[in-house]
Amino acid sequence: MLVEINERMIELENSLSSIERIIKEIESGVNESELSFSHLIIDGEEIFEDFELRIEEKVTSIRYIKVVMKTVGEFINDLLVSAENYLIRVNPELQILIDEFYQGPTSSSWVKLGQLMEGLQWINQLFEIIKSSKHKPGNWNEYLKAMSTFEKELNALEAAMEAKDQILIADILQYEILEIISALKTEVTETIDREGERLNVN
Repeated sequence: MLVEINERMIELENSLSSIERIIKEIESGVNESELSFSHLIIDGEEIFEDFELRIEEKVTSIRYIKVVMKTVGEFINDLLVSAENYLIRVNPELQILIDEFYQGPTSSSWVKLGQLMEGLQWINQLFEIIKSSKHKPGNWNEYLKAMSTFEKELNALEAAMEAKDQILIADILQYEILEIISALKTEVTETIDREGERLNVN
């Protein structure tokens, strides 16, 4: 199989022993170029997670792997576009969930709340990644303000979930989380409009 990394071609055997070599090549590619590893394209299919497993599953038949590297700015832009998409999608779902918790949640409401919590934690982690990077948006201070409140409210929400206090859950979602999501969405959109780009937008 052929592996392309930073415009360099490496020919490797179609065997499990090649996986370790691919990982090492990615690491040295990152170290040499100051680029961030984004994802792999294996025979035309974009793979964003479980790379080793995906290579392992198809190792005997893979013909071509392209290692996609991005500048820190491009990488941060991708994170922000993902965040924006999530924040747009979650808003109407959150409104429905708030109503359900005020009226008396069903088992389905609790499942949706668990999924919401996972999504919010993912957003939190995403901003932690940006926080630890060298490249920060111009309006980063606005993010920091929203994020400090966000972490506090996530903890409060978690405690309310453990206590199964449905009115407190609804209140936190209604008066805290909704407002933070709206503030973050505003900042993310502003950053992308000013400093980044949205690919594949019709």
